[in-house]
Amino acid sequence: MKTSIRFKRYIKSGPFLGTKEIRSHISGTKEWFLNGKLHKEDGPAIEWNDGEKEWWLNGKDFLSEEVYWEAVKEYKTTKI
Repeated sequence: MKTSIRFKRYIKSGPFLGTKEIRSHISGTKEWFLNGKLHKEDGPAIEWNDGEKEWWLNGKDFLSEEVYWEAVKEYKTTKI
């Protein structure tokens, strides 16, 4: 079931970072995107209204939080 979006907030982060988008759904679910892909470097990119979390980086999902944080470290060192 698709829920309606309460609001979208677009943040132009600069020429190198792209466009960030945060979607907050009426159900309470929140999603973070970078250039249209699920992406968040400081925590879960999806926070479901039931408390479940999904970890995404540059459109790739991670099944465990531990693997996600390792990927974030690598991502941050390669994007500089």
